[in-house]
Amino acid sequence: IKVKKTVKEITDEDVEKIIQSIRNKEAKFKEVDREGKGGDLVELEYVAKIGDKEPEEPKRIAVVLGEKQLWPEVEAVVLGKKKGDSEEVSFKAPDDSNVYGDAAGKDVNIKFKVLSVKERELQELNDEFAKRHGSESLEKMRQEIKEELEISENIREQEEVEDQIINALLSKVNVPVPSSMLNVEIRAQAENQVRRLAQFGVDVKQINPQTIVDMVKPTAEKTVKVKLLLEKVAELEGIEVTDEDLEEEIKKLANSAFNGDYVLARKSLEEKNLIPMIKQDILRQKALDRLIELAEIEEVEQDSDEKGEG
Repeated sequence: IKVKKTVKEITDEDVEKIIQSIRNKEAKFKEVDREGKGGDLVELEYVAKIGDKEPEEPKRIAVVLGEKQLWPEVEAVVLGKKKGDSEEVSFKAPDDSNVYGDAAGKDVNIKFKVLSVKERELQELNDEFAKRHGSESLEKMRQEIKEELEISENIREQEEVEDQIINALLSKVNVPVPSSMLNVEIRAQAENQVRRLAQFGVDVKQINPQTIVDMVKPTAEKTVKVKLLLEKVAELEGIEVTDEDLEEEIKKLANSAFNGDYVLARKSLEEKNLIPMIKQDILRQKALDRLIELAEIEEVEQDSDEKGEG
């Protein structure tokens, strides 16, 4: 199987972006007597007229200039204004509901007054800043951030390769899905989906259960196919799960969920009869790792646009 892996070298610039993001989130704002510029927090009072609708009642809004919190046509006029300035801007909104919402494609008139301009005050970048965020020094903080970014990038690259291999195999091999396995997987994924929706405040009692089933069925079917496929690969390649494999996996689970207590983790898994399931997970991952070994992987540098998105 031939796959492409987009690789990205983590640079000092990537690290500085994270540090600047932390500083920006913790920044304080103080009022200044000057024109607003990028990075300033500007409070506006405005009246909007959209299309043929009557003008809305005056509203107040506070936005950070340069962070796409205003429509670009409005922000272009707000920039350079100071406290007390009033202005009016009229334009026909582009037909893009993702940006302009209900105003997309309509004539827009905005009248606004600048109530205040506040300048962002960033924390000083020094060892004290690093210590407040759990690092020994600023140099150590940069090193730790770089290591975390590299780990995340390695995981992304691994998942990218795995997805391509799985999809390539599924396109070549017709895997029949036993209804019993499919129903179990649908039930499990449906329960997870309901829990996620509930966490977002959705009243799940108002949702037809069949709607949830229909939503998760395609993913559940693919999941079952992948499991069966990898188990067959493991059989053909003579892959087995050793005691050492199992012990290593339980150690990982212990560190993530049992405060590093291996004995407690193992006891809990045995009581819940989860050891066989964990062994199957390990087996499938080893089969996938073997497929990666056999694949032809071409490394491709991420282009600048992709880097920017990251």
